[in-house]
Amino acid sequence: GDGNPISISNVELGDTTSLNVQVSDDEEPIVTFDTSVLEISENKGSVTVTANLSNAKLEPTSISVSLQGTSTPLVDYSVSSIYKFTNVAGEYNNKGSRNGAKSEARFAWPSSIIEYTNDTFLVADYDAHVIKRVDSDGTVTSFIGQDFQCGGGSGDASSTRICAPKQIAADLSNGNVFWFEGRYVYGYNASDNQISVIYDGNQDNFGWIGGIAVLNSEIYFSDYEQHILYKLSWNGNGFDKSVVAGEANSRYRWEFWDNDKNSPVSASGSSLNYPGYLTVDSSNNKIYIATSNRWNWDDWYQRTHVQVLDLNNNTVSILKNTASVLNNNNTLPVNSVAVGENGELYLPTDGTNDDGGAIVVVEFTDSGEDYVADILRNEDVHNPTSAVVKNGNLVIANTYKNSIDKIALGATIDIPAGQLTNNISFTAFKDPWFESDEIMDINVSTISNGNSESNDISEVTIIESTRLELVAD
Repeated sequence: GDGNPISISNVELGDTTSLNVQVSDDEEPIVTFDTSVLEISENKGSVTVTANLSNAKLEPTSISVSLQGTSTPLVDYSVSSIYKFTNVAGEYNNKGSRNGAKSEARFAWPSSIIEYTNDTFLVADYDAHVIKRVDSDGTVTSFIGQDFQCGGGSGDASSTRICAPKQIAADLSNGNVFWFEGRYVYGYNASDNQISVIYDGNQDNFGWIGGIAVLNSEIYFSDYEQHILYKLSWNGNGFDKSVVAGEANSRYRWEFWDNDKNSPVSASGSSLNYPGYLTVDSSNNKIYIATSNRWNWDDWYQRTHVQVLDLNNNTVSILKNTASVLNNNNTLPVNSVAVGENGELYLPTDGTNDDGGAIVVVEFTDSGEDYVADILRNEDVHNPTSAVVKNGNLVIANTYKNSIDKIALGATIDIPAGQLTNNISFTAFKDPWFESDEIMDINVSTISNGNSESNDISEVTIIESTRLELVAD
């Protein structure tokens, strides 16, 4: 059903009539844990931690596990869930637009995914001209637009058409949603379910919109033709537009290899190069700006430049070390950026004829220098265009595969709806050094749809197999 309570009475059941009823309650299940062993040997010794629910639920339960102690994950032992790839909704290579649960749903060209209210996501489907809502269990429902009916204008969201939403943004404080098409910025008002045009660039000598984002209830959008970034601020009666970065019709040509063209510059003047997709890092007051793909193919490598607007000091810079690595890996052009829980970045990239694209993991040194920590590839990932980090997972718009998928970023135990148990395993590596025994301190970090009486799960000792002992002469 639609989640609303219903009343059932006077149902007659005959030989060929049956009634299946699922009853949802609001009581979260109790989660308990079992650990298979408390000591393992290094070099392939393994331990399994199993999570058990007190009762099955209609919504999935996700447990994020904290790994502490004297041992280090991915150095001293592997974690079975890290980088595990799972389909969330849609069916690979089966294009369409259809509501439904998980693989029953269909997407035509999912181009943008964002976090939304009530633990859900919104997905912009560029080809189907719709914005869909995806619940945490993979159930897809209609939100804005009519399937495969391109249109534009104002009116009630239940009937108003939209056209080719490339990127979407949401104000999580009130549920309002924004997107663009051509030179128009559209807004959905969650309080009255109305869609309206909030900016018309045709009346303003505007170029072409490349990306959109929301920070502190202000709407940021880029003009990729004129190399400039604007914001819209509500004044009580309408929106005021102001320049945030860049100078109209003044392209700043970044070059990752040139020290004269890879250092920070003031955002008040020429500083942007074909600004496209926008991603907000609200914790650090920054906006990551992808370089648009709608321009000169002779400068294709320029799309490896991710521009960084630092609103704290009003400067623009680039991820220069990342651009260098991407150019040495078949020139992987970057789409929309995802910001991780610790400030790390996940860059969905286009592929080549022999490569379906990848997710590039970018981290930062203590001095703020960017570096590529990993490049994630999977045969089921093809030209991802957008991603968002939520509950320890990277949820991606897997565009060429017509699906929404997720990649586990940490130690997590996911228990699907209707099931009672699942597990995670840890396997020790061979340590080339002579060391003492090491401890894996396994704890609960967070639980979605559930609770535990204690955050302590177990302490597991990794027994050192090679030792040096001092003996008397």
